[in-house]
Amino acid sequence: MGRTLIDVRAHVGAEIGSDHELLIAKLKVKIARVRNARCNTTPRFDTSKIQTLQVKQEFSLTLNNRYAALANLNDGTIEKQWEQVRDTFTSVCEDKLGFRKHTYKTWLSNNTVKKIEDKRAVRQKLLNARTRAQSQTFHSEYSVLQKEVKKSCRQDKRKQVDNLATLAEAATVQHDLGTLYQITRQLLGRKNYPNKPV
Repeated sequence: MGRTLIDVRAHVGAEIGSDHELLIAKLKVKIARVRNARCNTTPRFDTSKIQTLQVKQEFSLTLNNRYAALANLNDGTIEKQWEQVRDTFTSVCEDKLGFRKHTYKTWLSNNTVKKIEDKRAVRQKLLNARTRAQSQTFHSEYSVLQKEVKKSCRQDKRKQVDNLATLAEAATVQHDLGTLYQITRQLLGRKNYPNKPV
């Protein structure tokens, strides 16, 4: 706040009908750029599938075959060649890898995930409602589902914390301080970075 206030003056004698004093301030405001995240996001490919040997071999074989076909076509400018290479790579990735799917937290149960998806569907119906009666019914249904989702998430989180606490107690009994430290960091919400050689 100290950087945004340029000049502040109190006018004691101003008649404003209150026991407070009138304060006039000049502010410096920075206008933030609005980013529309939905329009600019590009779908990401599911690169975790490459770790399986069969998918990796199919992907590399298909990519090599497509690039071999492109090598025979030496026409056009560098921009056209680059577009052909890029389009070939993206089409092979779409065919063999597919796109990444939305992943939920590991501690959420399948029941909670189903409730979240139901809530999203009702929210979409609410946004697409044409009449006031439809929007009121969808709004009431959405508020009920939202309460259920929050309750279910709280229960799942509590189960996860209880499981971690029992693991921490077992690690304490076994004098395993490394596991205890990792569980403590996980409960605090801090990320664990693996040890890297210097």
